[in-house]
Amino acid sequence: MAKEAMENIGAEVVDIPPRSPDLNPIENFFHNVKRKLRQDALAKNITREDFKDFKERIKETIYNYDKDIIDKTINSMHKRLTEVIKNKGCRTKY
Repeated sequence: MAKEAMENIGAEVVDIPPRSPDLNPIENFFHNVKRKLRQDALAKNITREDFKDFKERIKETIYNYDKDIIDKTINSMHKRLTEVIKNKGCRTKY
């Protein structure tokens, strides 16, 4: 039924890489959080910390993450899809 419906509207199936970060914005978010945690550790000269402190630092970093960046990432999904289709499933600038 799904194939028939796609044919009826002229949709094209496009192969994309599995777990493509272009179409998985949470990966971008986690990458940025990880980078911020690393930068903060260097800035605060943190060489060791217990799990509780690290967990709090992660929560603080996530809760204070710039909401505009999240909105831009979400709003970029149409562009991401267009680029993936244009590049026939290959990685894009995202």
